[in-house]
Amino acid sequence: MQNDPSKKLREQIQIYRKAANMSLEELGRRINKSKATVWKYENGLIDMDVNSMFEIAAALNISVSHLIDSLFPETDAPQDRAPTGDPAQCLFMYFFDSYQRKIVRNMIRVSTRYHEASLFYHLESFDRLDDCRDFYTGAVNTVAPYMNFSFRNVNNDFESLFIVAKEPFKKQRIMKGLLTGISYKVFQPLSFKVLLSENELVEDDNLENWLKFTKAEFSDLRRHHALILSEEYCHFNEK
Repeated sequence: MQNDPSKKLREQIQIYRKAANMSLEELGRRINKSKATVWKYENGLIDMDVNSMFEIAAALNISVSHLIDSLFPETDAPQDRAPTGDPAQCLFMYFFDSYQRKIVRNMIRVSTRYHEASLFYHLESFDRLDDCRDFYTGAVNTVAPYMNFSFRNVNNDFESLFIVAKEPFKKQRIMKGLLTGISYKVFQPLSFKVLLSENELVEDDNLENWLKFTKAEFSDLRRHHALILSEEYCHFNEK
């Protein structure tokens, strides 16, 4: 079946396991099952009971809703809880890393049904969510036109990320905001400009320029002792 829930569930378990850098053997140890049993779960050779599904979610440091929310078709979820009414929505997120001098790809999965979210941080490709540098889970709160995210690293309890994004126009598919966390280079708090989009963006000079702080923003920082995004930044439009 094209929309086989069982197949999707197996895929979700594999994605979250690999994103957390957890082996089959380690996951099996955490749920008191053999490596072979976990492999059979992921490959559909044996059925998974409800208790095992909850145990797997707990072992992966996620809630079971992360596993099952994408299994359902679009519902009548309130439209003001996210830019779309999808119960499980994907947002492409970008920021500019000055150390590597490149645009960094990230993916946020938003579960509007349960006000939860997961962040696949620093991806080489959007087609390989499991191949991320770090994996975070957390909560999302939406009060138009803002989306607020709070994430924690599933492998480092001390590390958290916070994102506040603004959608200037209701019909616009691009949100702009700030990501605050800890730099893996200098291990100090830092903030990035971010763009969140319902669609994948072209990674060109236009996008890179919008992700860099402007002279006006540096001027406001000196004046107000606060990092404030300029109004010009709030009018980025997809080509």
